[in-house]
Amino acid sequence: MQPEIMERISEQGLDQLLDLLDDSKIQSAAISIVSKLPTIAQWLETVEVAVDLVSLLVKNQELRESGFSAMEKLLSLKDTETVQSTLELAKKVPKMIQLVTVLEALTKDVVEPLSNDPEIVSRIQTKAAQDTSNINALTLLKLVKHPVTQQMIRTGMATMDAIQETKVSGK
Repeated sequence: MQPEIMERISEQGLDQLLDLLDDSKIQSAAISIVSKLPTIAQWLETVEVAVDLVSLLVKNQELRESGFSAMEKLLSLKDTETVQSTLELAKKVPKMIQLVTVLEALTKDVVEPLSNDPEIVSRIQTKAAQDTSNINALTLLKLVKHPVTQQMIRTGMATMDAIQETKVSGK
């Protein structure tokens, strides 16, 4: 195990971690999370398209007027649930923009390599489909040593620390 990890984890903490990783529920949860990454990526792409559209509407007077015209047509619909849902969504667009901005910053190191190589997703899916080995605690420990995993964990820890500091300081 890398010395920097050992500095952060006491012997007792490492034993607890290994005990957790031996738990089949933890292993299943980890597999479930990793398997949902393509869905999360698609969701982020959808949000990105929505943000681009809203940005265009904000910047372009003609498009904005067309958007208002479309909104008026939408409001004339008989289906009030659709109208209400659309209006609720429109209210949340500013928060969505903030969320996407934060997600872009936090996932830049992971998303950029994926978006710069159009064949990478296919290679990942092929490799994952061909690998039939069992995932166990040792496999997860090896995964933790990987530089990408290390960076993602550091980013996650820094994010949690920043959130906690914000909560404590009341900002």
